[in-house]
Amino acid sequence: MADIHERVTDLEERSQVHQAGIGELRKDIADLREEMRTSVAKLHTQIGDLRVELHTSVAELRTEIAAVRGEMVHRSDLAELRSEMNQRFLSVDQKFTWLVGIQVAGLVAVVGALVGSYYR
Repeated sequence: MADIHERVTDLEERSQVHQAGIGELRKDIADLREEMRTSVAKLHTQIGDLRVELHTSVAELRTEIAAVRGEMVHRSDLAELRSEMNQRFLSVDQKFTWLVGIQVAGLVAVVGALVGSYYR
């Protein structure tokens, strides 16, 4: 059996090993806390950058939407102009048809008069 001094010495050695382990554990915990603080600070910075980028992107998107709306208004103006031009072409087509009809009728009248004077 080991005497009391050996047992106390053994316990002191174990205690020192545990204390050293606890010291390392405390140091690791402190390092982990520091890393977490650094990571959180970086994360806040990245979130701030993302917010700025998001605001910029939203502003650009709003500008593009406004441009598309302007083009849509422009296209509706073009549609109205096209409709008006189609109506005018229809009017011109009708007048052209009348003009050609009158000329053909005049030609037939002249030919008829010539044929009639030839056979008298």
